[in-house]
Amino acid sequence: MGIPPSIFTSLFAALEKDLPLLTYRRWRRWNRFNRRKCRAAVKSVTFYWLVIVLVFLNTLTISSEHYNQPDWLTQIQDIANKVLLALFTCEMLIKMYSLGLQAYFVSLFNRFDCFVVCGGIVETILVELEIMSPLGISVFRCVRLLRIFKVTRHWASLSNLVASLLNSMKSIASLLLLLFLFIIIFSLLGMQLFGGKFNFDETQTKRSTFDNFPQALLTVFQILTGEDWNAVMYDGIMAYGGPSSSGMIVCIYFIILFICGNYILLNVFLAIAVDNLADAESLNTAQKEEAEEKERKKNARKESLENKKSEKSEGDQKKPKDSKVTITEYGEGEDEDKDPYPPCDVPVGEDEEDEEDEPEILGYFDYAFTAIFTVEILLKILGYADYVFTSMFTFEIILKHVVQCVFVAIRTIGNIMIVTTLLQFMFACIGVQLFKGKFYKCTDEAKQNPEECRGIYIVYKDGDVDNPMVKERVWQNSDFNFDNVLSAMMALFTVSTFEGWPALLYKAIDSNGENVGPVYNYRVEISIFFIIYIIIIAFFMMNIFVGFVIVTFQEQGEQEYKNCELDKNQRQCVEYALKARPLRRYIPKNPYQYKFWYVVNSTGFEYIMFVLIMLNTLCLAMQHYGQSKIFNDAMDIMNMVFTGVFTVEMVLKLIAFKPKGYFSDAWNTFDSLIVIGSIVDVVLSEADHYFTDAWNTFDALIVVGSVVDIAITEVN
Repeated sequence: MGIPPSIFTSLFAALEKDLPLLTYRRWRRWNRFNRRKCRAAVKSVTFYWLVIVLVFLNTLTISSEHYNQPDWLTQIQDIANKVLLALFTCEMLIKMYSLGLQAYFVSLFNRFDCFVVCGGIVETILVELEIMSPLGISVFRCVRLLRIFKVTRHWASLSNLVASLLNSMKSIASLLLLLFLFIIIFSLLGMQLFGGKFNFDETQTKRSTFDNFPQALLTVFQILTGEDWNAVMYDGIMAYGGPSSSGMIVCIYFIILFICGNYILLNVFLAIAVDNLADAESLNTAQKEEAEEKERKKNARKESLENKKSEKSEGDQKKPKDSKVTITEYGEGEDEDKDPYPPCDVPVGEDEEDEEDEPEILGYFDYAFTAIFTVEILLKILGYADYVFTSMFTFEIILKHVVQCVFVAIRTIGNIMIVTTLLQFMFACIGVQLFKGKFYKCTDEAKQNPEECRGIYIVYKDGDVDNPMVKERVWQNSDFNFDNVLSAMMALFTVSTFEGWPALLYKAIDSNGENVGPVYNYRVEISIFFIIYIIIIAFFMMNIFVGFVIVTFQEQGEQEYKNCELDKNQRQCVEYALKARPLRRYIPKNPYQYKFWYVVNSTGFEYIMFVLIMLNTLCLAMQHYGQSKIFNDAMDIMNMVFTGVFTVEMVLKLIAFKPKGYFSDAWNTFDSLIVIGSIVDVVLSEADHYFTDAWNTFDALIVVGSVVDIAITEVN
């Protein structure tokens, strides 16, 4: 009897139905196995150092670019960039496969890697298609340079600093928006006030002007940095007729711009830097405490295991043994290998004596130095009974804290130096790509290339055709240039110090091509590079150094009270209560003297003196060069009147407080010295007008001292 065909049909149908399921399960098992292996490889130390080597090679490739490089080096750089981009793309894909997309993008560093790789791919496509300007390509290469920061990933303190800087981007963005609006407002106002008015000197071409909106933005930004802002202000004054006319009024614009921009807005960067460093230090402290806690748990675990082993060994020793113990002399009846005390050439105790000699000698030195310093302090106390309570002793304590803070800041400032150097290197590489070989020019500005820059030319000194000068044409480079990375880093460092950076900026704006002379305002958009560099490095990173010193001083100051349960405000309240002293006030008992005392302490007397001081100040401010004789005589009379008034004030106070009470106040002593000096000057100036200037100086001192005295009195 044969097998019916229906059985074979059903069997094949079942196999066809289960085969995809079996294949899927096998594929899942294989995929799980490979992902586990890839995850182990990605998290291994070998893979990390391999990536670091690739980052180093990528950095070396970019930094090797320089002016007038050979063609073979350019080809090697292009090939190396493409190969390294492919390797970093493979790294990103392997991580995505092993960790999964969701787990991959949880890490901030993985997002950073993905952004850099995608930027490199876009840059390669744009370069190959030649559809973007060199400035745009440099922006994408800047993204590739960010890969340098991968070295900070497994460096805890440096990683915390970078993370705190990245977390502060929201605050920095808000501040930059406010700064940008501030610059726009003053640029528009400057265009209304000074647009087209800086051409008063035909022999010079002014670069810092308000003739158009982009140039006004650059000029306002230059004033914010404080570099040559006074020259721009004097140009604005001269544009309105000079100091002798109404031109001095326009200086209010520049003063308000400088104070609000430089003193207020830019110092907010310092506040953000201090806040970020405090966050980074708190992260480092938390990690240290966590590591110490793990170490304590590990040591406790080891101690518990050792205690268990020792208890077990003690229990084993207490068990009775059936073997017979025979006590013999060394070397008799036992093999040497079994002897618990093997022979030794050095006598017993000799090593211990050698080890103990050094601590004993150091101990003697400790005793000697302690005795010497004790004798020193005793002699000082005996010679100067109040030595311990003098300001010098307090100064030594303060100086000790300051020196400690300086050493701590120097020791731990390395992380900020590394981050700043990496950023400096990144901007230098971009500068090389933008400006290499483009800062050359001929001494004869009419010639634009080295082939034309030959021979001699004539220069008319100060535009005088009767005073010609013959000079030789020379094709020369700028002192600060971007021909290679080292020169670029030096040039950018001078920019970060704000020293002469506008001159370098306008050289970059005028740069045309490699080995080609400058063209006036050829690339104004290139100024974005310098503005971004100044904001990141000069405004923010340089303030990080200052903020780090501030945070260090705060931490070292609180280190003394780390075991105190009171917070800072509570400690200050306690110190204030301990240092509080009753306020002593002299009130005369003599009724006639009391009347004088009542007058000089009254509010009306203070207001009268304040008005007189303001009038005296106005008289001093009215003096100017070239004033008439009548005006001089009037000023002399007014000054003598004010000197007499201040003398009467001093006499009234002497009567009210008596000499002892009057001179016990330092400000009264200061006033009396100035009044006496001014009286002497009045006498001498009347005898000889040569002393008039000295008299005016003493009178100005009277004004300053009196104003400060009244201000302090009002505050008290």
